[in-house]
Amino acid sequence: MKKCSGTKAKKKLDYPEETECDLLAARVRRRANRLTPEQRAEYLRRGMVRIYGGEWPKEATGPRH
Repeated sequence: MKKCSGTKAKKKLDYPEETECDLLAARVRRRANRLTPEQRAEYLRRGMVRIYGGEWPKEATGPRH
């Protein structure tokens, strides 16, 4: 059986300063920060409808036992 020496090879951490995705995410955050609370609520509702289908929020039907 071979024993581990306990040392790991170092990972190469050569990341670019800025990527296209970084720029896109910053642009999306800037636009999202300008939304009114009503717009945020509407986008949340539309997203939940897309994910779960039907209207959101669903009415509570009672305790789930």
